[in-house]
Amino acid sequence: MKCAYVTKLLEQDGVPFGIELSWGARTEHERGIDELLRALSPRRHLDGQMIACTRRLPERLFFARGEIDGEDQAVLELESDFVRRAPPPTVGALRKRIDTFERMWSTLKDEQEFSKRPVRGAWDQSTFIVHVRGTRNADALELLAAAFAAEDLSVTYGAAPSEQWVDSRGLNAPARRTPCLGLFAPGLCPPAWRHLLAKMTDAPAQRPTH
Repeated sequence: MKCAYVTKLLEQDGVPFGIELSWGARTEHERGIDELLRALSPRRHLDGQMIACTRRLPERLFFARGEIDGEDQAVLELESDFVRRAPPPTVGALRKRIDTFERMWSTLKDEQEFSKRPVRGAWDQSTFIVHVRGTRNADALELLAAAFAAEDLSVTYGAAPSEQWVDSRGLNAPARRTPCLGLFAPGLCPPAWRHLLAKMTDAPAQRPTH
């Protein structure tokens, strides 16, 4: 699993409805999300979206929130191990996840540039982790974690629908060339986004065009 350069909590009218985890110039972001989709067992909804359909999802989602170093922090992670249950969401478990996540960031300049942001993430073809700091961000992540655990989760891969990303050279990279993992709660999405996501999840594991 490799860190995303930019991780965004998406919201409209104060309601969070999704998370976008951008690329990170690592091969783990170029391999699609086939294993992730197999674990989530998405099924097509009446409006065209592919939505997670697995009773094991709550067991595999880890969410914890607490005060660390005087700041409200939270972590949401999908366990990549198909057998292991997520640990109890204690402050100790939260701190351990954050420490593990800190070690993922390399010393390369292109990663260090983004390593101190209040919303950060990492992902690969089978799992993801999102770490946030600040009460507002923690509130948003907690709401999304609850929605995802209730199988209100739609996954996209490929272009980032919200905007273009900035590549490691500081240049704007066309969205079609930037592998991006999207995690959305359809029940919280505005109508326009539900329509967009229905189109994007037609072939969510398709690799981006280079």
